[in-house]
Amino acid sequence: MKTQTPFLPILIAAAMAGSAHAALYLGNGSTGFGGPIGTGSLQVTDDGTNLSFTLTRGTAALNDTFVIYFDSAAGGATALPNSGEIGSPFVGRRAVVNEFGSDLTFGSGFSSDFAFALKVNGSASNHLFTTPSGVNANTATFITTAAVSNFGNATAATYSWTIPLSSLDLTLGETFDFHTTYLNPNGGDGSDASFRSNEAMVNSMGASSPGFGAVTLSSPLSYTVTPEPGVAILGSLGFLMLLRRRK
Repeated sequence: MKTQTPFLPILIAAAMAGSAHAALYLGNGSTGFGGPIGTGSLQVTDDGTNLSFTLTRGTAALNDTFVIYFDSAAGGATALPNSGEIGSPFVGRRAVVNEFGSDLTFGSGFSSDFAFALKVNGSASNHLFTTPSGVNANTATFITTAAVSNFGNATAATYSWTIPLSSLDLTLGETFDFHTTYLNPNGGDGSDASFRSNEAMVNSMGASSPGFGAVTLSSPLSYTVTPEPGVAILGSLGFLMLLRRRK
């Protein structure tokens, strides 16, 4: 007589539930702009369709622009040079392309395909753009707007938003790299020049803010999207067969 396995559905459900991914990235401890990013954290999760982000603010108000650069496809920008940009009135574009600021270079192996700019107050931004090679304020193509919790409040404890995987050219099971940075794209002199802090998630940019100085971002962070449910189920079935074989 065959032995029934009543806990098989439980194993499958557990495998599907356990296939979701979540990761927490801590700030680098820097406080060049008061610490909203450097002493904060960023949680990333996904449900197989969307990436969800929760930024927990550290010390000081989130008055400036937080940018995430994604390496999730082929091609992309390896540097955002301080030349060739044409003035843009949109704070998100200025922050992403480093308009009239210092040279921003990504370390070996990283090229930015997309960038999300978050500024929650004033001339606000909650937009995702493409960052092709040679990108400037006019060639950073707008993709989508993300609804951000506590938008408009620079002193909220957290800010959450989602971005569709498809908007980043991502599919189930893929891993992407990303960099973060925090800057004032209006500059400290009232111009449209980008002035950068030393605050980021994990990465260190030195003891003081680089300001208008050149910056290289190395050692990117990584995240793996939820694999297809069938992969997790298959793994659990294999484990179940091993248990039955040992009986």
